[in-house]
Amino acid sequence: MKDTLIAIGATLQPHGLKGELKVYVEDAYEEDFLQSETVFIGIAGKKIPYFVESIRGGNALIVKFEDVNSIEAAQKIAKKTLEMRQQDMIPDDEREQPLEADYKHLDGYILWDSTLGEIGVIREIIDMPHQEMAVVSFNSAERLIPLNEQLIVSIDEHKKILKMNLPEGILEI
Repeated sequence: MKDTLIAIGATLQPHGLKGELKVYVEDAYEEDFLQSETVFIGIAGKKIPYFVESIRGGNALIVKFEDVNSIEAAQKIAKKTLEMRQQDMIPDDEREQPLEADYKHLDGYILWDSTLGEIGVIREIIDMPHQEMAVVSFNSAERLIPLNEQLIVSIDEHKKILKMNLPEGILEI
């Protein structure tokens, strides 16, 4: 039986001189990747297994694969599709990723700041890589306001008002 491979992201450019690579992993597969021991990279039409030695990083994931010990070796597998075997994926009922808050329903609500009062009507909610943003017109300019639990004071579903504690200066950005 042939293994089913699923594309989860891509290798990017080498990082440093010791064979590490920056990688991009789709959000839906990040937990799978962080717990994986083996990934597959397509080289010359073949899917070659690579064993994960270490993963680190904040904004970007930096990966060290076994036997990739130089910038030259890393360049050979840079900018390639990263795949995992389907049987190595975490079953849905065992995933630990927390459910993210969804603020789409706030479209059309009035945004209030606890200090400044009424800011304006939320014209749109847009998805950014790490959070949702409210698009609001303020002083004749479009502003993006991050929607996260730390800034939200209350949501009045009946009056359609979102009350927030906005960081000082955010409306000038």
